Amino acid sequence: MEGMYGAAADVDSTVAGVGRHDIENLFDINVVCKIAAPRIVDDELCADEYQHIKKSCEKRRAEFGVARLIAREALSVLGAPQVSLLPKADRSPTWPEGIVGSISHTNDICAAVVARSKDVVSIGLDLEQGGELGEGIVKHVCSPEEIQENSRITHLSTLVLAKLIFSAKEAFYKCQYPLSNQFLSHREIELQFIEPGNRFVVVKSHAANSNEAMYKQIRGTWKIVNNTIITAASLS
Repeated sequence: MEGMYGAAADVDSTVAGVGRHDIENLFDINVVCKIAAPRIVDDELCADEYQHIKKSCEKRRAEFGVARLIAREALSVLGAPQVSLLPKADRSPTWPEGIVGSISHTNDICAAVVARSKDVVSIGLDLEQGGELGEGIVKHVCSPEEIQENSRITHLSTLVLAKLIFSAKEAFYKCQYPLSNQFLSHREIELQFIEPGNRFVVVKSHAANSNEAMYKQIRGTWKIVNNTIITAASLS
């Protein structure tokens, strides 16, 4: 294993047709994004990161490992400490003091985005392979009313829209969780997509003890690039 900081990642500017600027431009505050293709990088991880992931399958090790390397690359741009990024018990990354961030990946892309906490309270990022959400999963992700209302705005088919809603709720969840420590199911919040600018907001929460006022302050954006759904959420 490498020392405390690990080795540098093979960071790319474009992976699977998605550029890091495609992600950075979704945020209206200064963020740094790094992307790379997943690969096994066990020998480049910090020792404690390797111990955490060594018994996982190759796919999980590749995603976890590259995500940590590119996150450190992004942190270096901000001049932040190059530290181990072990996940907490809830699997969310532990960021250095003064930093907020988010990690996401598909089969082809790992992405990490970070920002200074003086510039933004929290951020969330989600990537999904494009296409349709499984028909049997839709009812667990969104209501018929969400599909009906948002199809008029996005002009997407039902199952493609459902996958976009899934991704948007994932980005929202990653943004709100560090502030609330509250687990939410996809059906416990309802989203509204807004034109122009491919934006979305939370309009309703069905969760017990939810902070709906805070939820409604979170702003989201989305785009589909080369069959990859990208959604971003932030709270300023």
